[in-house]
Amino acid sequence: MEVLHDKSDRIFYMLDNDRKIFAEMCYSYLDSSRIKITHTWVDSEYRGQNLGKILMDSLADFARQENLKIIPLCSFAVYMVEKFNSLYSDILDK
Repeated sequence: MEVLHDKSDRIFYMLDNDRKIFAEMCYSYLDSSRIKITHTWVDSEYRGQNLGKILMDSLADFARQENLKIIPLCSFAVYMVEKFNSLYSDILDK
């Protein structure tokens, strides 16, 4: 599944065949070197397919490319960095 990124709206998302968003991860800039993950949502019809992790990995790739640190605020992002710490420790703001 393709992950899209709208930098102006600060959102990673996925679209279904009707072009409706069914999964999203939002962030905001804390400053020029740090972003906060503020919201993650996956439509109930699509849960259980690791879409949240796919979104998290896309955001992590973006953070690495832009040399940004992340601050997980939403409960899903907090869970992800705790469960998969070795995957995200290099970009986690400590």
